[in-house]
Amino acid sequence: QTSQWYLEKINARVAWNYNTGSSNIVVAVLDDAIAIDHQDLTGNIYSNSAEASGLPLIDDDLNGQSDDINGYDVANRDANPRPPSNATGNNDGFAHGTHVAGLVSAATNNNVGIASLGFNTTILPVKIGRDSDGALTGSLDGVFYAMRSGVDVMNMSWGTPSDAAALKAIISQAYNSGIVLVGAAGNEGSTALFYPAAYPEVISVGATNAEDFVTGFSNYGSTIDVMAPGTGIYSTLPEGNNTYGNLNGTSMAAPLVSALAALLKA
Repeated sequence: QTSQWYLEKINARVAWNYNTGSSNIVVAVLDDAIAIDHQDLTGNIYSNSAEASGLPLIDDDLNGQSDDINGYDVANRDANPRPPSNATGNNDGFAHGTHVAGLVSAATNNNVGIASLGFNTTILPVKIGRDSDGALTGSLDGVFYAMRSGVDVMNMSWGTPSDAAALKAIISQAYNSGIVLVGAAGNEGSTALFYPAAYPEVISVGATNAEDFVTGFSNYGSTIDVMAPGTGIYSTLPEGNNTYGNLNGTSMAAPLVSALAALLKA
C-alpha cells in the first residue's frame, strides 16, 4: 500500500523472505494504552496461559501481577491495558500506544488493514498511562513488569529530558537481563538528551522522512543510534477497534526498530 510507504523504504519484503517473525518472540509495548481488541492487533496480542487457567487474584506465573492475561495496566493497577472506557475518538490522548503497537506487529497477511514489519511477533501490552489524563506515570513500573514477564524486546516511545537515577537503574537492570531496549530519541529537533533513549543500554531511534532525510522535529546527535521512518506513518488507531491513521514522531520510528529486533531474535 502506498499509505505504508515506510515498509517499502526499509525493504520489509526482503526481510520477510528470510523471516516473518515468531509468536514466541515477545515485544513489550510500554505506552499510554493499547486497544487489544483492534481487528488488526488481537491476533498478535500476548495470551498468558498460566493466568488464564489459574486462580482469580493469584499471581499464577509469579511475574508480580495477578490475572494479567493480556498484559497489565501498571498506572492504574489492573489487568486491563485498553484505553479507558470513557475515552472516545482518536484525539483523546489514548491513541498513541495503539498506533505504536500496530507498527510493532499488526497481524499481517490477514486481509485486514495494514501489514507490520513484526508480522507474527507477539505484543505484550503494558499500559503506563493514567486513566484520568493519560500521563505516563507508570513508566518505571512498566519496565519492571515487562522485565519480570520475560520479554525479548521493550519498546519505549516516550521519555523525559531528565536523567533520573531510578530510571537509569531499572534500564540497566533490564539490559543486564538480556532484553533489547528501544527508545524514541525525542521530537525537539535538537541535540537535547532524551531519556531513556539517551542511555547507552537503549537503542535510540531518530526519525526520517520519505526522502531519507532527518525530519525537522527529530532529535539528532551523538546519542542517536539509528534512524527510521517517522513522518506520515500509517497504523492502527483505537476508535471502534477498526480504524487507522497517520501520526508523526520518533515514537513511530522506534517501533519499526523494535519489530526488526524481534525478527532478528526469531
